[in-house]
Amino acid sequence: MKSNLRFALAVNNEHIFEPRHFGDADKYLLYDYREGKIDFYREILNPAKDLQHNVEHGSPEKARLLTSLFRDEEVDVLVSKKFGGNLKRINQYFIPVIISLDSPEEVLEILQKHVRWLTEERRKHVGSFQLFQINQGILKSSVRQDKPVHRKMFFDESERN
Repeated sequence: MKSNLRFALAVNNEHIFEPRHFGDADKYLLYDYREGKIDFYREILNPAKDLQHNVEHGSPEKARLLTSLFRDEEVDVLVSKKFGGNLKRINQYFIPVIISLDSPEEVLEILQKHVRWLTEERRKHVGSFQLFQINQGILKSSVRQDKPVHRKMFFDESERN
């Protein structure tokens, strides 16, 4: 049975959010939101991790591979500290969420509190999904087509100390 929402969290081998772009994560932790709670579904290795990028930022080959993987896995939401040039390709299929925290558990708590925003975004999907940024709360904005996005664009790094 399809969950209400399925999340893919981009993490490293220590299960901490990957500080690089979503497509450069070691693996992805998949979680399902169903019946008011978020539960672990499964872990998958990143098959695109070692693909060489084109000279231009964001490899179309990597975008195609990850889009296919996450569509097959019925993922709705991609969660990462940073998205690169492929954001404009993948936000046609998935809701991108930029986070500032390192711990998946902390991020899942915040996602749980604000899941209605993401559910509504998926329900009204037309064209491309909006970009969400999560620190202690949640903020929604349009995806810029001209450059990569990452948490430093939205969060004051001095607040983390």
